[in-house]
Amino acid sequence: MIKNTTTTYGSLSKFLHWTIALGVIFMLIIGFTMGSVDEPLSSKLYGYHEEVGLTILGILLFRIYWRWWNPVPVLPNSIPKWQRAASSFTHYLLYIALLVMIGSGWAKSTSSGYTPNFYGLFELPMPFIPVSTAVKHLAKQIHVTTVWIIISLVSLHILAALHHHFILKDNILRRMLPGNWIK
Repeated sequence: MIKNTTTTYGSLSKFLHWTIALGVIFMLIIGFTMGSVDEPLSSKLYGYHEEVGLTILGILLFRIYWRWWNPVPVLPNSIPKWQRAASSFTHYLLYIALLVMIGSGWAKSTSSGYTPNFYGLFELPMPFIPVSTAVKHLAKQIHVTTVWIIISLVSLHILAALHHHFILKDNILRRMLPGNWIK
């Protein structure tokens, strides 16, 4: 089933979730590596970082659209209201942090005088961002700060899923896993 139900996520939601998750892990690995390697590898990694970041942006925007028009499975009644609120808040913060991360990276490139290239197909200017050292430094600071916010939110997200699966022994983790990974 492609669409979500009241009890589980559909295949498209699962695909979007795991594609973004793997993309973010890949981006973190490249992001922490690209500044410490020599040319020409460094430039290649920066290029991959920008291309994958823009790809994640497209997938993320579609995921937000899909989530808006497709119901989210209902949490079990056993989950307290504060945990429901914390879950929703964390999900929204993750979406916002990812958008800020990608936007600040794009702004950093543009303010450096470099227009990101999307897999050699076309360039993506950000015309309202001037070429400016001050803007570049601000965008970089936002980008770096957002990395740690995303790492914190993803860690919280993973710990909550594992808590539900191993401690509470409910269906929360299973409903987002592809196929029948965990019984």
